[in-house]
Amino acid sequence: MQEKPQEYVVSASHIVELSELVSRYGIDSDQFLSECGLRRRDLENGANADVKTLCAAVNHARSRTGEPAIGYLFGHQMRVTSHGYLGFAVLTASTLRDALNLALRFQLTRTSALRLSSRQIGTRTALEFETLADLGDAEEPILVAIVVGIWRIAAALTDAPLTGEVEFEFSEPSYFSRFSSTLPGTLRFGANCNRLLFDSHILDLPVKMADTNAQQLALAQCESELAALCSDGVLLRRVRAALITSEGIRSQREIAGLLALSVRTFRRRLAAAGTNYSALLEEERKSAAQRLLVESDASIEAIAERLGYAEPASFTRAFRRWLTTTPAAWRRQRRETAEPT
Repeated sequence: MQEKPQEYVVSASHIVELSELVSRYGIDSDQFLSECGLRRRDLENGANADVKTLCAAVNHARSRTGEPAIGYLFGHQMRVTSHGYLGFAVLTASTLRDALNLALRFQLTRTSALRLSSRQIGTRTALEFETLADLGDAEEPILVAIVVGIWRIAAALTDAPLTGEVEFEFSEPSYFSRFSSTLPGTLRFGANCNRLLFDSHILDLPVKMADTNAQQLALAQCESELAALCSDGVLLRRVRAALITSEGIRSQREIAGLLALSVRTFRRRLAAAGTNYSALLEEERKSAAQRLLVESDASIEAIAERLGYAEPASFTRAFRRWLTTTPAAWRRQRRETAEPT
């Protein structure tokens, strides 16, 4: 059975910015986009792109320019205004702490392929980056671009030199030695997670363009964008796509995390859409069971386990409730019907 793909998107403006970076190597930006099967007008005015499109563009940029450090250079040119209304809200925040909280709160308006979270470790703060989508060969340049971009934006917001530590899960790329003098602090590769570590007092630094009135205008737009992303139809599609994975069933807490929502807000929005987690899980189990029975030769026991049932008998009872027959009988009947006469 083919897995139902999760909908992972990213702001298309980043692909446009990548084409501008590529133009520094004598490559026409519109030609670059065309080579990626894209058109500039389709990527502007708040459009989103599938994260696979971004990955393909990053890999093409690296190949076309012959520059292995394309991710670092991409992050180095990143501006807070690259992030739409969220960038405007961050630009007018009162402190870096306020700016970080806004980024965490509205991160879904920029991408659903990555989850940012922060936690306190003694006197330091860790800003952790978890990839939710498969970024393939583009993972290293994308993560480097994000970390370098965030650090540069934070420094630009405060006009203060910021230092700390950076940890990456992947091995050290050969090109990193070229930029050792420009990096914000100590780097470690082959770590357990991708994160920035810094003294928490940094978060109390004031943002030089703080403007309460302007921020309120930006926040209103951010709220509107987030509401659109979590509208009933979009929310339900994303929940259904995320429920059943090859590893098993995702919990309410896990799915809420994917959507950058608290569990309480997640439940409230499902209720507003006239449903709940259990009902959606029941629907997806029924649909997945039918697909697995028709499209695979997996045993009833294996399918039951895949769908999160503790034992095959529980799966059989649920299937009888759905279709008034057993899984084995339903599979046999469907296959007999499909056989040519």
